[in-house]
Amino acid sequence: MVTGEIRRTSGLLEKFLDSSSASTLSQCNDKENVVASELALTYHTVKHNLSYNSMDCTIKLNKIIYANSSTATAIRLARTKMEALVTEVLGPYSLQNVIEVINTDNLYYCLQTDASNKKNIKLFPLVIQYFTVKNGIENKLLDFYENSNESADGMFESIQNSLEQYKLSFHNVSGLSADNTNANFGVNHSLYTNMKNLVPDLIKGNCHAHIVHNCVRHAMSFCKTCHELCQRGAEKICSISRWRLSRNKTPCGNKMALSFAMH
Repeated sequence: MVTGEIRRTSGLLEKFLDSSSASTLSQCNDKENVVASELALTYHTVKHNLSYNSMDCTIKLNKIIYANSSTATAIRLARTKMEALVTEVLGPYSLQNVIEVINTDNLYYCLQTDASNKKNIKLFPLVIQYFTVKNGIENKLLDFYENSNESADGMFESIQNSLEQYKLSFHNVSGLSADNTNANFGVNHSLYTNMKNLVPDLIKGNCHAHIVHNCVRHAMSFCKTCHELCQRGAEKICSISRWRLSRNKTPCGNKMALSFAMH
């Protein structure tokens, strides 16, 4: 059912192009060039993490800059339409490609997840990492869901539901990467132990940032010289900030000095 929904939604991409259109861009008509340009701009915006709101101005600006271009002047792409293209066309289409690659080649993949708080909402991204001969290591966002149950069983159930939804086998999971909490990697009962019951050879991938932080924190307790150097450096930065604050009496100067002190 879900696979059919993905194919139906991604089929909207094919409807943008007429079935009798030629395969080369030089043979496309003006309407098809406009559609291709709108999809390319949408992909560019998402790829570089640009705001949808910026397109309201960008499209108007392009019509002025490229006034002699029939394609640029015919583009109708504001934030509402761009968001629809992402959620209804490009997003499902890219997700379908990832699922087909994994299932067709029977690839093994690692799961990566972590909790993120948005006010009183607990959100979980689910990322998969796999390797292909053509592109090397690939990291893809598979799902992004809300889950108020942050226990080991609650997280395991959500991950299991996502994999079943996209027809991915749990037995192809080779590793788990998550935050170093007891709920994720506890010895007795955790997300890792629940997954290891299904995948005995599951590889544990702890958070690298926490590992580095713990190493530095424990190393600093045994290195008195490094501790003193860091303390002197911090005192020097603070003294410079205080000096700049005292020298800048104007409102503008105070704002600049305050900004420097905060950084």
